[in-house]
Amino acid sequence: MTNDINVCRDHKDNMVLETAIKGGAGYLVTRDDDIKKDSRLIEEMKKYDINIVSVSRFLEILSG
Repeated sequence: MTNDINVCRDHKDNMVLETAIKGGAGYLVTRDDDIKKDSRLIEEMKKYDINIVSVSRFLEILSG
């Protein structure tokens, strides 16, 4: 990773965010509260068309 992304409080999580962006993910499914409860981070990821959701919410989406 290139460390281009620096938006999460926990700097180790930035690698996960960068992977999602560079991999073209539509969803980032996580149980990590540093990611899924940070409204600023959620809005930043929406700029890349990435939705941050909990595991249970993603299962709901899949069962749609």
